[in-house]
Amino acid sequence: MRKYLTNRMKEENVQRPTSNVQRRSQGSHFHGFLLLLGFLLLVAPGAEGQNTNVVNPPSRPVPVRVYPDPSASATPQVVTDSNIGAKTDSAATTDTGTFSLIALFKRSLQKLTTISTDIAALVNNTTGGATAANQGTANTSLSSIDGKTPALVSGRQPVDGSGVTQPVSAATLPLPTGAATSANQTTANTSLSSIDGKMPALVSGRQPVDGSGVTQPVSAATLPLPSGAATSANQSTANTSLSSIDGKTPALVSGRQPVDGSGVTQPISAATLPLPTGAAKAAGATNYANGQVTATTTAGTLKAANATRRSIMFKNLDTAITVYLGGATVTSANGVPLKPGESVTINATGLVQVISASGSPVVSYWEEYD
Repeated sequence: MRKYLTNRMKEENVQRPTSNVQRRSQGSHFHGFLLLLGFLLLVAPGAEGQNTNVVNPPSRPVPVRVYPDPSASATPQVVTDSNIGAKTDSAATTDTGTFSLIALFKRSLQKLTTISTDIAALVNNTTGGATAANQGTANTSLSSIDGKTPALVSGRQPVDGSGVTQPVSAATLPLPTGAATSANQTTANTSLSSIDGKMPALVSGRQPVDGSGVTQPVSAATLPLPSGAATSANQSTANTSLSSIDGKTPALVSGRQPVDGSGVTQPISAATLPLPTGAAKAAGATNYANGQVTATTTAGTLKAANATRRSIMFKNLDTAITVYLGGATVTSANGVPLKPGESVTINATGLVQVISASGSPVVSYWEEYD
């Protein structure tokens, strides 16, 4: 038996499987077989140092021949151990039941066969495994993501390189120390509402000081005087002068202020006073002017106003058409008629207009003025 095991191990080393799965599967079977045979050899009856040969007849318990001495030629004794079992024993159905060693060995072989089959199926299973096509798709996606990822700025990932404002919600952020709170805002809103209720409505766009009409006391006792303001000292000086003037002013006489209470005639000069309207003037005017104006059926200026005019004469030179003289906007209905060949002198300084009844008669003038 030892010779058989040695030869079997040599064959195992020479005929090594080519694949990992085959190597693991066949090695497991062989190692299990060796373990079980070693166990059988250990438990077989025999004395230490004796040769023990196992003979396995076809249909009966395994006989064990024991040779007391290797050199002896005596007939060996046959001992049968029912614990080892027979070749026909079925595989054990459980790991903990009472079975022969052969039955347990057969169960172990079944277990090893199942395990090796499962391992081979697991190793050779490619369902769901990575493929070149899927890796190509993943690489395409990764390349697209890399192209959309902006470069680092100062070692940081920019949130948005386009400069578009990002929406930010602070709904769940904690309030910083001293921040306004809803409760305090509610209190403030209550106070503001109270103040608003005490404010009167605007009057002509202005805020009335007191809607009740009561005069408000104002004190300026502590206000500084503006630059150049009247002072009490200056007022005292002015009051002294006013008192002196009042003492030198005579009382009214018949409601009038007497020019001189002493009765002395007062000298008066009218050299620079203007003459009243219509007052007689010294003979001989300083200047004169003459000319002619063609009248039309529309009122027009015959002679403009002249403040130093003494007199002016107008004569209708036409032989058939009557003209009308007057002030501004003269008409044939309100003007002074000047018949053909007639003349008139006016002592006035104002504007003189003319209008004709028809045609274009000519009117001449002579003006004297200072």
